[in-house]
Amino acid sequence: MLRDIRELKDDRAAYAEELERRWTGLLSYRYIGRNHGSMNAGPVDNTVTLRCDMRNAAGGLLVAPISISSPEGDVGSDLVTVPNPVIHCCQILDNARDVKRIEVVDSEVLKAGTRMGYSRSKIVDADNHDRVIAFTEGQGVSIGTPPEGPEKTPEDQLEIADSPDLPPLG
Repeated sequence: MLRDIRELKDDRAAYAEELERRWTGLLSYRYIGRNHGSMNAGPVDNTVTLRCDMRNAAGGLLVAPISISSPEGDVGSDLVTVPNPVIHCCQILDNARDVKRIEVVDSEVLKAGTRMGYSRSKIVDADNHDRVIAFTEGQGVSIGTPPEGPEKTPEDQLEIADSPDLPPLG
């Protein structure tokens, strides 16, 4: 059953439980192997190891792993706001055919208003930061305020072995 998490704002324990259920249920972050430091306990890892399911038939990088690894539109983490993405833009500059890992760098909040946030990131070859793969930017809106108390969720990485049998992400 779908439920608006804002309905739980007066019950800290229920809100925290629902937030953890939703965050750990978002398989996309775990599936690509990115550990978002704003939400996950454990070491921050801004890199994504690229697999064949993250590439198109010609070997170029799909937009999905870039967008999933850098969800822009920063209005704050889910621990301090109820965020809702509005716009996400991704400009791919390099097909990254021979890149093994990408890294999200230079993430910055361009403007953080009372309700709206604007941010951007640069995606580079994790082993050669001079090689820019893409730029992402976005807008997000805060649609509510969570109760005090939710904490970062335990790191729960999935180990996905690279295989030509994996279905494509895009």
